[in-house]
Amino acid sequence: MANVIHPTTLKYLKSVSTPEYPPPWVINPDMTQVAGVPPQHWKWDTPANRPVPMTAGEIAAYEAGVSDANADAQVAPLSSANVPDLLRALALVVMDEVNSLRGQHGLAPRTVAQLKAALKAKMT
Repeated sequence: MANVIHPTTLKYLKSVSTPEYPPPWVINPDMTQVAGVPPQHWKWDTPANRPVPMTAGEIAAYEAGVSDANADAQVAPLSSANVPDLLRALALVVMDEVNSLRGQHGLAPRTVAQLKAALKAKMT
């Protein structure tokens, strides 16, 4: 039995039958560089043929991407039937009222896309 890792997905499996994991799986990879590092913060070092930790900048970019994806998922229902119609209607009525006031001051009306972006910004 051996440990294996896939260099693209970074899926790491312990104590498996190696015939079931042909290339590109790497058998018994050197995992010393990522000991104690969460798997989501690994990247593949092709020349060394092993996983290594992401840099601080790469971790920050990864975490920001995860945060953006979560915020996107939370505001997406504004335009779908997954949210009760009452809540969606309330958001649109408030937007209409704001647009009415904006029009009185010579400002352009807000769009649903802008409303979603504003909500997303407040959630992150």
